[in-house]
Amino acid sequence: MPPRPDGADAARDRLRRLSRRVLRRRSILPALVAVAAGPSAVRITGDGDHAWPIMVVTFVPVAVLALVPLTVLACLLRRWRTGAVGAALVALNGLWLAPLYVADDPPPGTDLVAMTINLQYGLADATEVVTAVREHRVDVLGVTELTPEAVTALGAAGLDDLLPHRVLNPDVLAHGSGLWARWPVTPAEEWRGIHRMPGGTVAVPTAAGPRDVAVRVAHPFRTSRYHARSYERDHRLLRERLAGQPGDLPAIVLGDFNASRDHTAFRRLLSDGWRDAPEYAGSGFVGTWSPRYWIPHFVQLDHILFNHRLGARSTANFEVSGTDHGALVARLVLAEGR
Repeated sequence: MPPRPDGADAARDRLRRLSRRVLRRRSILPALVAVAAGPSAVRITGDGDHAWPIMVVTFVPVAVLALVPLTVLACLLRRWRTGAVGAALVALNGLWLAPLYVADDPPPGTDLVAMTINLQYGLADATEVVTAVREHRVDVLGVTELTPEAVTALGAAGLDDLLPHRVLNPDVLAHGSGLWARWPVTPAEEWRGIHRMPGGTVAVPTAAGPRDVAVRVAHPFRTSRYHARSYERDHRLLRERLAGQPGDLPAIVLGDFNASRDHTAFRRLLSDGWRDAPEYAGSGFVGTWSPRYWIPHFVQLDHILFNHRLGARSTANFEVSGTDHGALVARLVLAEGR
């Protein structure tokens, strides 16, 4: 008579039998593939600036991670149609991601280090932010969700000693933003959507003398669960204002865009000629946000964009205590003669 399995072995046996029964149901695996394929399908058709499609397409990176093993499992079980659909979507996502891993050659010119961080209602650790500015030798810093209390904390941590020139529009909760720079800044008109979006012209020293670089801190409003009217309005305002900037002026736009490369609103900016620093530098996929502290950052909502008068050598992203966003740093190049 064989020995009776102990509790752990019996539980594993029951789980294996349940798994086999589930997989024998021909509708289960196609249903799981369909769910995992949903965000990519919305990415293909476009989210239309509608609330639920915008939120669904946010999860493209996570859905692809689920789609890969499901596709492999479908092939192992000889569910060829299901496997073909999964393989096609995995391949399509590969095409979408491929440009992120192919670097462009930066032009000769002057290095310029930019950084952006969302402080999450001003609660991010100010000392960690300032330490990052010092270690990465940041020249231009764009901060979103900047509160008056956060301005005080950052100053006490030594930020104003490192970056003494600034254009600040702090406000309560998520509405404030600020720009700090190593060199003199001439303030520009504030762009005001739901959140405040300050900017200015930074006089960057080069071998040929100071050059003006327009810098804008962007923070379009997020979508809500039920409608995306403010999201759509803020992104339209940002795009229209950027299109109205002088084309011969080097320009940087950095901040929390509340949109990833999978969202239609952000792809419109890319279609206007703006370059995303990680893509230009070939840094690969960069995550800067997740909805919970214990979940790794799986979507890039924070960006550093620039026009054709700049390039990028490299980027880095890292976590800061007290905020659900990661910081993004880009080593840019201000091109000579452009």
